[in-house]
Amino acid sequence: MYAVARFDVFVFSGRGDKLNKYAGMSTRARNRQLMSNAIAIYLRTYRKRSGLTQREVARVLGLESGQAVSRYERLDRSPNLETVFGCQVLFDVLPHELYPGLYQKVENLTRQRIHTLVNYIGEGFDEGALTYKRDVLIQAIDRIGSRRPSL
Repeated sequence: MYAVARFDVFVFSGRGDKLNKYAGMSTRARNRQLMSNAIAIYLRTYRKRSGLTQREVARVLGLESGQAVSRYERLDRSPNLETVFGCQVLFDVLPHELYPGLYQKVENLTRQRIHTLVNYIGEGFDEGALTYKRDVLIQAIDRIGSRRPSL
């Protein structure tokens, strides 16, 4: 429901120049892109709910200006770990809730890399070490599958 509201605001806000990047995309692909953009900007949502300006948030986080916060909100830049933890403290929200789209991307890449490593492990290891390592990696995959952040 949030994505639809964002889509309506996006389309009818007079920012037609931004719609050009969706030209030629299927409706499904465009909606998926718009949904990921809407999901990815929860930082702005939390900032606005708090009543703080970008400049005020920048001061709290130790950033040079409100432009940095604006870049994070538009996903033009990724915040460093210190900034992410600062947002967690300021807004009392976990990092994966601020950036669920980025979290999902990292989670998927990590899962793929774990699968690759599980298939690779075995060369040059004794049976006990091999079994232990595979168990650790498989448990990580199971945790990823069972811990889906609410989007």
